[in-house]
Amino acid sequence: MTEDTQNQEDFKPNVLIDGVQVFAEDLSPNGRVLMARLQRLNAKKATAVADIEEIIGSILHFENLLIADYQSMMDGVSVEEEVESEEDTDESDS
Repeated sequence: MTEDTQNQEDFKPNVLIDGVQVFAEDLSPNGRVLMARLQRLNAKKATAVADIEEIIGSILHFENLLIADYQSMMDGVSVEEEVESEEDTDESDS
């Protein structure tokens, strides 16, 4: 098998059945439908995983903001005051 033929086969829809690589064209019409459904579901799964990772990152970010807000409140300085004082410091540096 040439390298071009191998590259073309890498992009053909296929599935492993009992350890054997089976291409869509080798399946029955019903098998092709099932393979297409599996491909769609796997794409949805990948999107869902990425969405969940984004949600987890957002949750952690807001938890950290809440912790920082609480800690600054306990120190008697609000996060908003800290941001304003940092802006004042930045402006006086210029």
